Amino acid sequence: MNKVVTRIYPESVIKKYQSKINTLGSSTIIDVYTFLLSRLLLEIILFILLVLIPKYGLIISTITVIFIHFLYEDILITSKIMNREERLDKDALEFFNLLSLGLKSNASIYNVFLTTSKVCNNALSKEFLEGLKKDNMEVCYTYVYNHIPNQDLKTYLEEMKLTKDKEDLSKVVTNLNQVLSAKKDTKEQNFLNKLPLKALTSTIIYLALVLLLLLLAPKFLYSSSSFC
Repeated sequence: MNKVVTRIYPESVIKKYQSKINTLGSSTIIDVYTFLLSRLLLEIILFILLVLIPKYGLIISTITVIFIHFLYEDILITSKIMNREERLDKDALEFFNLLSLGLKSNASIYNVFLTTSKVCNNALSKEFLEGLKKDNMEVCYTYVYNHIPNQDLKTYLEEMKLTKDKEDLSKVVTNLNQVLSAKKDTKEQNFLNKLPLKALTSTIIYLALVLLLLLLAPKFLYSSSSFC
């Protein structure tokens, strides 16, 4: 199967999708070769079936295939990346708050990350645990960088990679915690700001349905009595 995909798709396309799939985490079951081949086969089958429709078969099949091409990726990859990004923002706040406390101890940077990862037990800590298996912090930072979609975290992971001691690392972690806290506050405020609009929308829909029912009820009752 891998050979079939490599013959059909350029290496750059395979690497592009592999990079996106990696951000779903080390535990993802999505395989880049399976994804690309299954999508291609689905497109071919739909095209063959729909092109047989009289008159507009070619147009309908072409539009459908283009639609499925992007929808397939959105459902299996993009939507999951967006959900994972939100989850990791929450996990990161917990993880790096604990890490900042651990950095005040006498333990090595590696051991602080290892202990924090075991204590947290969330999606982000699992990526760090995988990265820490390499027994090298720079390799660990790179591993986690490649397995998360959050740009803020990626930026600070690059900074962590450049730090030489716990004091410098502690400063980077403190700055990251401030960014994550501000981001959380902004999201919560945006959610609260949208509540009145959601309530208003629900009220309008409810009133519209009630009005429609009031308008249609007399006609329905009249038609029912006439039938009787």
